[in-house]
Amino acid sequence: MNKRVTYTQHYLSEALISLMAEKDYASITIRNIVEKAGVNRSTFYLHYYDKDDLLNQTASGILTALRSAMRNPSYTHESARKDYEESGKPISSAVALFEHIRQHAAFYTIMMNVKDFPVQLDQVIKSELLAFTTDALQASFSSGGMMGLIYYWLNHQMQETAVEMALWLTRAALYPLNRPEA
Repeated sequence: MNKRVTYTQHYLSEALISLMAEKDYASITIRNIVEKAGVNRSTFYLHYYDKDDLLNQTASGILTALRSAMRNPSYTHESARKDYEESGKPISSAVALFEHIRQHAAFYTIMMNVKDFPVQLDQVIKSELLAFTTDALQASFSSGGMMGLIYYWLNHQMQETAVEMALWLTRAALYPLNRPEA
């Protein structure tokens, strides 16, 4: 894909998310999107069928980037515990998760209230957790907790840093009922 196509798609995605912050999705028109993005209608239709296609492709791209960010093949529960106990380091995939959320804060703030998106996000997190455990119940429980942290962080204007959130998650994951402070 060439740079111009990438930039155009980025501007269209940004325009849609920006408009979703201003008004209801149902009232957003293609005209609104292209005017905000600074492109013409025919350019929009070169890339997308309609605004739903734009939204779906935007969400898919962001979730693919999240999946990529969270992958850390050297992570094990034991290595995470050792890193935390010896040097106070959070789980690296947790840092990546929260850095990704911060980088795409406008998107997540809007999309966490869009039908089906939280379910898609939960599925991505759960699938990444299943790379580290074969216990589907544990992955489901952990994913639910992570979703709660993401909601909390976004709803409180991300006052904590990504590393602070990752440290909190690390302590909760390693010491679920009686977590020692670092």
